[in-house]
Amino acid sequence: KTLIVVPNSVLANWYHEAKMFHGNLDHALFVGFKPKMDKDGVIKREVVKDEKGEPKKNKHTQEIEYQDILVKESAQEIYEKMHQIPQTSKSLIVMTFEKFKEIQMRPASKQKYADKWTEKSLMSDQLAAKQVLGDDVNLGKGKDKLSYKDAVRKTSLQQRFLEDGGHKKGEFPYYEDMGFKSVIVDEAHSFKNSFKAGDNTGDIAYLP
Repeated sequence: KTLIVVPNSVLANWYHEAKMFHGNLDHALFVGFKPKMDKDGVIKREVVKDEKGEPKKNKHTQEIEYQDILVKESAQEIYEKMHQIPQTSKSLIVMTFEKFKEIQMRPASKQKYADKWTEKSLMSDQLAAKQVLGDDVNLGKGKDKLSYKDAVRKTSLQQRFLEDGGHKKGEFPYYEDMGFKSVIVDEAHSFKNSFKAGDNTGDIAYLP
């Protein structure tokens, strides 16, 4: 089961392009939009317009192109879809950044992540101190050094790495229970799992 996380502004585009590529989306679950149905349960379609507002023609067949009409789902519909994910047999799930951020990890997983990145940050402090003060700075793992002396520093780091961004808690199943084998993120630079840039990097190109 693969999860694709996309900006809200392009979720509909992902639907239309996936439909064009696959022919049907029986294997996919899109969270946030659904195709509009007529009274007989058939998906309603509309003419695709070009940049001039004219009907768009297929460049190979010259036939006018059509696409499914999409409507936004209600909060209740999104809630129900998110709870379908752990049991669904669909192999592809597509949702927005906003909904992905609302999926919580289990406390033990979050603590393990925080401990790992706190240690990495403190070791980074040590290496920086070594560059300034020389090889006499103690770099032993878990041993005291200049930055380790202040317990507040470590607590502050742990709190930062445990921060969930203030998103709603408890509404959706835990991430570990979703059954995702892989996650693909559109605009992935927004989710770099690395240290934040320092105060003196504002003039360096291509940094987030």
